[in-house]
Amino acid sequence: MKFPKFLLAMTIASSSVFVSAQPPDENVADLFNRQDWLTLEKIFPEIKDSIRDPCLRYMTQSLLDCSFNRPRQALGALDTLMGPLLVNMSFSNIPNMVLFRCEAMRLNKKYAAAADYLDSFLRYLSATMDISRFPEHLQMSRILNGLRDAPAPEIVRPERDVRLPLAIRPVVVKGRTEGAHLSVPVAINGKTYPFTLDTGTGTTAISQRLADELGLRTICDSIRIDGIGSRLGSLAIADSLCVGNIVYKNPVVAVLPPNPAVDTLLYIDAILGRDLLIAVGEVQIYPKKKKTVFPATPTPSPLPEKNLVLMNGGDPYLEAWSGDERLLMLFDTGNSTGGMYPSYYRKHKERIETEGAPDTVLVGGMDLYTATVYRLPGFPLRTCGSEIGIDNMIVETAENGPSRTGQSGDGVLGMDFIRQFRKVTINFSQMYVAAEK
Repeated sequence: MKFPKFLLAMTIASSSVFVSAQPPDENVADLFNRQDWLTLEKIFPEIKDSIRDPCLRYMTQSLLDCSFNRPRQALGALDTLMGPLLVNMSFSNIPNMVLFRCEAMRLNKKYAAAADYLDSFLRYLSATMDISRFPEHLQMSRILNGLRDAPAPEIVRPERDVRLPLAIRPVVVKGRTEGAHLSVPVAINGKTYPFTLDTGTGTTAISQRLADELGLRTICDSIRIDGIGSRLGSLAIADSLCVGNIVYKNPVVAVLPPNPAVDTLLYIDAILGRDLLIAVGEVQIYPKKKKTVFPATPTPSPLPEKNLVLMNGGDPYLEAWSGDERLLMLFDTGNSTGGMYPSYYRKHKERIETEGAPDTVLVGGMDLYTATVYRLPGFPLRTCGSEIGIDNMIVETAENGPSRTGQSGDGVLGMDFIRQFRKVTINFSQMYVAAEK
């Protein structure tokens, strides 16, 4: 199962942003347009000073900073790009870069300044065009104005490791087990509930039923919440979330409306999203011992380079290899299984249809649909410092379900991946995932 994400998918509107450039500009522009941020992150420090086009240099710098969880640096680059260099930028890129700057300001807790900046831009647009053509900007404006006077979220934690029990239970759909679901105990406003630990959801979220029970204060309603499909929900502020001895003060939570079609299969009251995981920096999952650890001191990366990147509004993607093929996989602990996207099926159709067994599965998030798939008997994968084989890897054959906003990559690694290991370290401070058998 895939659960919703709140953050907007803020990708560059044009498939070819930079079409005329000279080396090294040409190489950077090619990687930029392919959104190969992992490669760009490796080479950019050495070549950035030789990039001739200042817009290309600062746009690349800002998006790399966004992609590798450096919001303060991202805002600095965006301030330069949207200030002195704005006259050099194509208008087709400006609306999306305005959204990026607003998101960077939000992450830096500059809510009122971001709201004023975006509202000024919308007023400018409204003089010459219908601003209903910019629904993402209008939604972001409502969010930022709702947050305008809100206290900023804050993490307060002890200077020691925080350990929590981890519950793993099977997901049973129409009598058939389809993976597993994990949760940890979290107290919200003084009451404890099981929260799904979900790297695939951008912000902590709770059901409408739970929000009503807790009496949370709504700051913004009619917010489109995307996952697999979409629904209109709202945003609220809680006094605190307590994850063991870690206190998350003033968290913004998404409030999810009910959907009987999905809820009757797997009802989730609460989701612990990336906002907290990024704020604390690191979490260690021990599937076999059924525990989680939030270390007081970040673990130095055992990997030679970063393998985790934020894309499409903040979704985490892992670099992986299957044989000699490089893959980009959504890393989603809220997904009960995992699988490959239709784009992968199209590239390997003959092999998949020869080796795989046809089947149908229910895929759910904000909506629910039946997908035609193949199940591969063994899928070799090399990532996170380990080599494994995933049995019964699902491969979807067609884009026949609700839209997945901003979907990129070749597939998704969920609980079928997590349960292969003794320990999985997820570190958003240094942008890596390491897995130990």
